[in-house]
Amino acid sequence: MSSIQTLTPNNAQNLNAANWSYSQGSAALPAGFRYLMDGGQPVTLYNASTGFYGAALVASTGQVMVTFEGTNFFTGSAEFTAAQVLDDAAITAGIDAPSYQTALNFTQSAVTDAEAQGYNASDIYLDGHSLGGADVEYVASQLGIPGTTFGAPGIPAGDIPSGATQDLTNYVEYGDPVGNYAQGGYEGNIVQSDNIVHYGTVDWTGSYLGIVPLTTAAVAYDAGDYSAAIAALAVALPFHLLGTYAESLGVPPLANGDLSSGALGDGEAAAAAIFSSLFKSGAAGTSGTSPGATNNSQTLSQTGSAATSSGDVFGGDSGATITGGAAPLHFVGGTGAVSVMGGSGNTTMFGATSDANSVLIGGSGNNTLVGGMGASTLIGGTGNALEFTDGAGPALLVGAAGASAINGTGGSGAETVQVVGGKTVVALNGAADTVVGGAGAATVVGGAGTDVYGFIKGHAGGTELIGGLKSTDTIVFGGYGSGPIVSEAVQNGSDVIALNDGTVVTLEGLDHKVFNGVA
Repeated sequence: MSSIQTLTPNNAQNLNAANWSYSQGSAALPAGFRYLMDGGQPVTLYNASTGFYGAALVASTGQVMVTFEGTNFFTGSAEFTAAQVLDDAAITAGIDAPSYQTALNFTQSAVTDAEAQGYNASDIYLDGHSLGGADVEYVASQLGIPGTTFGAPGIPAGDIPSGATQDLTNYVEYGDPVGNYAQGGYEGNIVQSDNIVHYGTVDWTGSYLGIVPLTTAAVAYDAGDYSAAIAALAVALPFHLLGTYAESLGVPPLANGDLSSGALGDGEAAAAAIFSSLFKSGAAGTSGTSPGATNNSQTLSQTGSAATSSGDVFGGDSGATITGGAAPLHFVGGTGAVSVMGGSGNTTMFGATSDANSVLIGGSGNNTLVGGMGASTLIGGTGNALEFTDGAGPALLVGAAGASAINGTGGSGAETVQVVGGKTVVALNGAADTVVGGAGAATVVGGAGTDVYGFIKGHAGGTELIGGLKSTDTIVFGGYGSGPIVSEAVQNGSDVIALNDGTVVTLEGLDHKVFNGVA
């Protein structure tokens, strides 16, 4: 007796179908697909009033794939685009998008057509990207149809019936700002609704380093710098494209090119539109920094070759020492060594453009510190800080007392990072770097070099998630005595280590203990 094998669409089929949907039928169908027909007409639906396009396709392997288009700013229809932006706004607010009901009605009709032509219910699958993925999650939750999404934002938890089997796979790039809307993502407190969840299972894909712009956005949001948060989300937007998903999942180039890229157009403009309603009420439209808005000349103590103009301070070629005051400070280094200390105002500082030393110290406001080309020391201050390296010299980066985002990937020299407190995210470069844990909650993404993660009793005491730990890396404990580790266990696929001062270290993705003889 021969067994019956039920085929399911593979990633290449799912990606190409979702990508094709952005053409709204104007592009050639990917190889191996044809339309499901009804009365001699393709089973498709275009609804401008709810921003929906869907099509039922038949794969060469015999499955009916119902695919939905994602957000598309370049359809030529202002009504369609406006409706999709409204859909996106509803999703971020934690309510049902208008396109959900349209997608549900279309799918029910497509299922009826397919079954009338002899297809079994087990032959029908859903497929979509972005907003189309949200439509898929909603329809799947109501009808129990399996399928696949890419970069779907999730749906309100209340939409999911009790006891639903949730037979859906949601691929989410680590850095995708849309796929990370839902609970368990890396956007922290940004998203308006805490009630957004993924229906089905989540399969994370791509580089774990992708979380850096998202966590940077979360830190900027928590610090009140909403313009910086939007900018960080714009940097992350390429992780949302179908071409990125195809590359991460090992799928050959998409048949029609990456149509999702063209649908979004300019990344910064698209991010502003997509995320215009992302922030919690009262946050959007407010900026935590205003460089250059106030003349700093009366509040600055200056020595060396430096000049002020319209609130900006420019370093010269013989070195500059600057101390900020209550007004916002915007400092741009020259070729000489620089030493800048922020005051109570917000600061934006750039280090020396030569191999001279740069010392940038944040004040009590919101601080953005960018290292120089030479050796750099960046100290976050008592407020909140965004810190970036940008040169070949070694760098010392000390977090802020508030929230900190420390991005070392722009530099190539060895980095020493000291976590202080609050919420901190750290991304290391490819050199041999050192990170010393602190008292707050930190997420550290390791680089390609041989890195050292140190914990010093009395200085630590917080939590630290380490991603990308390699066999060449070292974990060091100082001042803990002979038994620093009080427990070690594998939890949710990661090694969790508790130290005797209350510090908890999680080694992301390590499904085994790394220290022998620990209970």
